[in-house]
Amino acid sequence: MVNRGPARARHVTFNLESIDGGDAPWMPLRAKLLKEGSLPVRSLAPGHERHYSVTLKNYSGIRVTVRWKDDTGPREQEFELQTRPMLGS
Repeated sequence: MVNRGPARARHVTFNLESIDGGDAPWMPLRAKLLKEGSLPVRSLAPGHERHYSVTLKNYSGIRVTVRWKDDTGPREQEFELQTRPMLGS
C-alpha cells in the first residue's frame, strides 16, 4: 500500500474479497493484524508505504477496497488484482 496523494492518510484500512465469490481470503490475517495493532494504519505520509503478504489459493483475482481519511474527509478506492499460481505448485 502506497500513499501517492499529497495529503497524509489517516485511519487506513483495507479489505480483500475473492473476485470469484469464494470465502474471504484473508480474515485470519486481518484478525491477527487488528490484534497486534497493525490495522488500522494510524497515519501514512505522502510517498510512504506499508507492505502486507497474503497467501491465496484457488482464486483468479481479488478485489481490494482501501478506506482512509485525509484533509478532504473519508475516502475509499477499489482495485482488482489478478493472481496467478506459484511456480512449482
